[in-house]
Amino acid sequence: MNESDRQELARYGVATVYEAAGRTGLIDIPLVQLIPGSRVAGPARTVRCGQGDNLMVHAVMEQVQPGEILILTMPEPEPVALIGELLATQALVRQVAGILVDASVRDMEELQSLGLPIWTRWIRVRGATKTHVGTINE
Repeated sequence: MNESDRQELARYGVATVYEAAGRTGLIDIPLVQLIPGSRVAGPARTVRCGQGDNLMVHAVMEQVQPGEILILTMPEPEPVALIGELLATQALVRQVAGILVDASVRDMEELQSLGLPIWTRWIRVRGATKTHVGTINE
């Protein structure tokens, strides 16, 4: 998918794309949008972190490609921050299109000032550990 295709797809919005795709591919969890009005489209780069841990978020930064959307999960959602200002800045430099976090983010004001589209379940200060291995793209 090239940049022009991504921009065209993003214009339609989630509901339209979901319906047009035969009602498949929806991530149906309650997420807060940090950048109001932002829209993204692109291939997903999935990361399943260890419980309460963001070691794999650090690891994926070496693999993520421009235009990809990072999808960050862990076995059970909990309000621990998988992303903050430093990792979001890294993602921005790597030209990530957006980030969906089925956990928490922190440094909200800094994240908003970066302008990177981020959706998150929670906004909390508590940081993650960096000891449990997870998976990427599984």
